[in-house]
Amino acid sequence: MLTLDDVRSSYGRTEALHGISLTAKRGEITTLIGANGSGKTTTMHAVMGVVRLGAGSIEWNGKRLDSLETKEIVRSGIALIPEGRHIFPDMTVAENLEMGAYIRTDAKKQRADMEGVLHLFPKLRERLYQTAGTLSGGEQQML
Repeated sequence: MLTLDDVRSSYGRTEALHGISLTAKRGEITTLIGANGSGKTTTMHAVMGVVRLGAGSIEWNGKRLDSLETKEIVRSGIALIPEGRHIFPDMTVAENLEMGAYIRTDAKKQRADMEGVLHLFPKLRERLYQTAGTLSGGEQQML
């Protein structure tokens, strides 16, 4: 599904990724493990197009991603869920979920996706019209 081949990336003159290669296959769990500053976040930002490559390639289901804009990468089916509770605390749970679907143009599919999320996290259905900032920590992580 996802293949990184000799990916290199820099912040100015500092090379952050020194030739990362990995393959994540369908049905497998792949993890990036390393100390702080070892390039885990930079690798994921490279996949998402947030960080441009100096060399190498990234493919998703055989399609090159490394020349696409982030919004095109998201449309292809990849998303990055950052660590922490990056929510809009003054918006409702429903509004937060709608923000996560802002690139979806098919309203029927968007509703189906919303139902899928609420099926996975039934506690969010109970809290749909509650402001996200008033949720418990665990509920915010679900959101």
